Amino acid sequence: SDEEEEAEEEEKDIDDDDRQGEGCPQLLTMVEAAALDLMKNSKGEDGLPFAPDCPRNARAVADMIGDRPAKTALKLVQRVRACTSAALGADKRAKLKAFFVALLEYALGVMARSDGDLSVRGAALVHALRGPMVEMAVEHPDEAQAFFMERLQQMGKARLPTAAEFCCLKLITLLFPVTDFQHPVCTPAALLADNWAANIAKLGAGIEDLVSEGTMLWEILYQFCLPARRFCTSFFQLGMALLESCWASAGAGRAQCIDASVAIAALMAKALRE
Repeated sequence: SDEEEEAEEEEKDIDDDDRQGEGCPQLLTMVEAAALDLMKNSKGEDGLPFAPDCPRNARAVADMIGDRPAKTALKLVQRVRACTSAALGADKRAKLKAFFVALLEYALGVMARSDGDLSVRGAALVHALRGPMVEMAVEHPDEAQAFFMERLQQMGKARLPTAAEFCCLKLITLLFPVTDFQHPVCTPAALLADNWAANIAKLGAGIEDLVSEGTMLWEILYQFCLPARRFCTSFFQLGMALLESCWASAGAGRAQCIDASVAIAALMAKALRE
């Protein structure tokens, strides 16, 4: 039948990254990251270098990490930092700065897929690497600010933001103090997120084709506003639009949308309490 053929076609379009996003992805916690023995190769890590070369661009970072899991990627990044310590001289310090910028570029690239959707594997990798990236942002504040200021200026001109732009905002919430109301990066990023959220929320239940991006933007707004106890109208407007879309999809038989709507409603209730 036509429905069976359509289902088969949809199944063909689903890849491993899509399957990872069907449930709740397993993310590396800070406790788990701290407990890792960075100088020990675990099962499946045979041949992993203990003194990897310091990558100077995003392509080199991607080649180093490859398709390795998040825990292994964290080990590699920390080993590079240890072997390229700034205490070893000015040359090492310059290499670390280049590596930090390369790591940021890699993070943005791996979080957004080539088809324009969000990557579950990429998000898990960046989540695992957030610890060393925060530390490097503190060590190299000028490079961090310049990197994101340039991209925010470009993003401000975008009429239709993509997953790549949302990933940039997400990275900002991870690396910078969102409670600083006059921060040169966080403040314009929060205003941009607010503007985009208000525009997407106007679609109401028609947001169905932008649910993954809208949900990510909604979570980004949460990170910008709730820790700073900043009220944001667009946060609640977008949350209601996402709920309407989830309810419509649940009525069409998509059971996973019920769980999503419950999670969204719970986070909105928490935001109101706080």
